[in-house]
Amino acid sequence: LPLPQLIYSMQLPNKNAGNHNSEVSKENDPPIDCLLLLIFEEQLVKQYINRVNCSRSVMQQYSGRPLFHCNSMNVHEDCSHGMPNHMTMAFLHFGSYHLARQWFISDSRFRNSDILNEYTLWAVPLNRNESQWLNRIQNDDYALLHLCDARNVDDSLKYKQYADLVTEYTGISCPIFSPVTGCKAERWRGIYDPPEHLCIDFWPTKKNLSLFLDAEENRGNFQNYWRISGKQVKT
Repeated sequence: LPLPQLIYSMQLPNKNAGNHNSEVSKENDPPIDCLLLLIFEEQLVKQYINRVNCSRSVMQQYSGRPLFHCNSMNVHEDCSHGMPNHMTMAFLHFGSYHLARQWFISDSRFRNSDILNEYTLWAVPLNRNESQWLNRIQNDDYALLHLCDARNVDDSLKYKQYADLVTEYTGISCPIFSPVTGCKAERWRGIYDPPEHLCIDFWPTKKNLSLFLDAEENRGNFQNYWRISGKQVKT
């Protein structure tokens, strides 16, 4: 059945960020890249791949490219977001929030997508100063994806401690802009809200991820909080 479409907004360091008709300019562009997360039913992975392949040239016009998708995801904790086990994710990368927004508005293949059954789309602001992580995660050695709602990672120091612990257990932490800066993940369409304190990591093995989760559990960051993981496949 079709799912209701809702709107969620994020505050960016740009008063005109919500103006869909404004021209993109370097002067107004906040100093961030943008990661788009698409959430849809896992049975529609092939349809997603076909759709994104048809849109590659359009994405390139807006500094965008597909990164990878997961054929399936595992929900590890009770999810207050209500995301069921049969949903999966795909990731797109854009050079700025505004270019990502303009692509979404202009590309009818995704804006008015019926083939993906009212998929959910999150826009996640990234720290442009740490762009080297992109090359690392596309290495097959880091094919295990982990997303979580780390509610206790609520200031810059705790986020750094979280990222340092990821590195200690040989993972790669996605450099998401902290909510402390005023940037939060935004829901552009769909029914699932992104966590306020979203963390995304990439791991070489399940064992490394498990050891990291045990260490974080001991610190109290993951007690009954939403966590999902899946194996990434290059799109």
